[in-house]
Formats: sequence, C-alpha cells, structure tokens
Amino acid sequence: MKLYKFIVPISIILAGAFIASSIVTSYNAKLEQEAEARDFDVFMRLVNEQRTARIEAEDEKCKALTAQLIKQWNNVIGVTYDDDLEDCAVTFIDQKTDAIETAPLHSMQTDNR
Repeated sequence: MKLYKFIVPISIILAGAFIASSIVTSYNAKLEQEAEARDFDVFMRLVNEQRTARIEAEDEKCKALTAQLIKQWNNVIGVTYDDDLEDCAVTFIDQKTDAIETAPLHSMQTDNR
C-alpha cells in the first residue's frame, strides 16, 4: 500500500512533464515555422525590389533610344523594356495595316541609308 501512495503521484508528475514537454516542443516548432516564413517574406521582398530596380534601369536605357529610333524609322511610337523578352520592345505603327505593333528591338530590321 505504501508503494501505491508513491506511484500515483509520480505517474501524475511524469505525465504532466510529458505533456508540458510536448506543448513546449510544439510551440517551438510553431515559432520556427513563423521565423522561416518571415525570412522567406524578407527574401522575396528583396528579390522583388532588385527585380524592380533592374527593370527600371533597363527601361530607362530603352527609353533613351526612342529619339534615335524615331529618326531612323518614322513609324516608331516608343521604346520600353519588356521583362519577358529581356529586351527593349519597340512600339510602332505597321505601315501596311496601320495597326499598332510591338516587337523586340533586336528583331527590327536596320535601315542602312
């Protein structure tokens, strides 16, 4: 009977310790996931800022070509950077169809006058 008096309280204490340990482990895992999510968000924000800065710089380079291309081809409306093409895109009026078209700068035919 004396042994029984010690086993029940010790079992309760051990069970409580196990439950507390599980709760702490779960909480720590949750904190780690939240930290990883914050790190990923910071990383993605940085990547997007760098991408935006690169696109803006490339767009400025392309826009600087506009005046030159308008002189060279009388149907050019403007030049902007197209990130999908990774090239300057020339917007112009197709002289055959009068439609507004866009084409990569490198694909435009040069006029050697």
